Amino acid sequence: VGPANGENWVTLRSFSPGTNWGLNASGAFLVGIGAYANNRIVTASEGVVLDSFATTVTPLPDLAWLPTQSTRDGVPFTALGTVLPAPPGATNPVGLGLSASGTYRFGFFNRLPANPAAPTVAEADLTGSPLAAGTQLVLKFSKRTNDHVSFVAMTADAGVLSDVGYAVNPSGNELTVRARVVNPVSCAPSVSVGPCSFIWRRPRRAKRRDGCRP
Repeated sequence: VGPANGENWVTLRSFSPGTNWGLNASGAFLVGIGAYANNRIVTASEGVVLDSFATTVTPLPDLAWLPTQSTRDGVPFTALGTVLPAPPGATNPVGLGLSASGTYRFGFFNRLPANPAAPTVAEADLTGSPLAAGTQLVLKFSKRTNDHVSFVAMTADAGVLSDVGYAVNPSGNELTVRARVVNPVSCAPSVSVGPCSFIWRRPRRAKRRDGCRP
């Protein structure tokens, strides 16, 4: 609304179509614009025209870590992305997530990986940090309601099965992952996975399996 390209747009009517249309990642719909005249003829001299228009949509991220709602050994994370309110380093790991083609990867690293898609064991070594091996994590993530978890694979200590798992809240907009940190291991094919790294896929059927176990 307002002047654009020499024209002055005036709002005639607006409405909200709602926020949950039940669309999935491949869903689509058509938007049309039209007009009609009732009991009269509209001539060209009246200057009534139907112009083209464009829309833009900014998609929400697949998953977003909620550090202030997550804990390490029962202690809340205090800074967005990092364990402590300080720059990431050997004693202050950073939590990083990467989303591509419906798969979300998340892990903690002692520095920003040179290649986020394939971090190295050295970058994932958390020895001497607050997230050293044995630390119990409860990590919460926001998610889109219509996105469904297909499986979660993680590198974590499965010695006590109750320490490892995931759950989606009844509203479907929050994912909780429980894991106990282990030292990083190298996973085939030549990809290193950090302590308590996990992979989340989006399609509909929900199931869990362990993967890349030390």
